[in-house]
Amino acid sequence: MPVQMNRPGGSGNKAPSFTLEGGEMLSRLLKDFPHKIQETILDATVSAGANVIKKEAQKNLKQNRSIHTGNLYRSLKTQKVKGRHGAYRIFTDRKGPHGHLVEFGTGPRKLKKPHYAQIKGNWVMVEHTGSMPAKPFFRPAVDEHKQEVLKAMMLRMAKRMAKEAEKMAQSYRTLSKSYRKRLAA
Repeated sequence: MPVQMNRPGGSGNKAPSFTLEGGEMLSRLLKDFPHKIQETILDATVSAGANVIKKEAQKNLKQNRSIHTGNLYRSLKTQKVKGRHGAYRIFTDRKGPHGHLVEFGTGPRKLKKPHYAQIKGNWVMVEHTGSMPAKPFFRPAVDEHKQEVLKAMMLRMAKRMAKEAEKMAQSYRTLSKSYRKRLAA
């Protein structure tokens, strides 16, 4: 079950993915459900894992002291990938376009034209804006919390499978006796 995770700032970076290991039994049970219900269960499962990563990335932002206005913290979102079941994106919305700069840092940014600025009464020529060290928050959330992600996914999958099985059993009970006999044959 792939989990698609885009780096903050999005735009074309190859998304890392990993596979749910240890869930072979759940996967076999999942195949016993009708296809449409499989898709629903799979979406719910991957959503649980994506939310764990999002919350861990937000915790990392706090620990890195990378929260100034709170825009980046609030801009972390999860979203189902349209047309693909079991795939979610974790990204920053337009309120946090600087996520990649915090995650990867910046090198010195040289100005095209030097500017003069007055600092403490002295005029100085500014040729570059300086650099910012990397304060990774997203990658560590993925790398350091895989087990928690997998545990949350397996728990959600088991709960969702039980819920869907109960729904199917209730609808089976409402069928006529003759129709149930035909299904059993």
